[in-house]
Amino acid sequence: MLWLFSDYPAKAFDSVLWPLLGFFVLPATTLGYELARNWSTHGSLAGGWFLLPAVGLLYDLGYTGAAAKR
Repeated sequence: MLWLFSDYPAKAFDSVLWPLLGFFVLPATTLGYELARNWSTHGSLAGGWFLLPAVGLLYDLGYTGAAAKR
């Protein structure tokens, strides 16, 4: 819902390709990156903001890894 009805992807990415690709490949990482870029004061991943997409990446990798074991 956030991706469809807000301008978060437009503020975080320069094109439509990366958020669309990220939505299908690594959705939690993409959402974490968008939130970190929009919530940080300078629009960068400085400070602790890099942790948000990092946690999303761990979630995505864990989720796909658990699905591969089935």
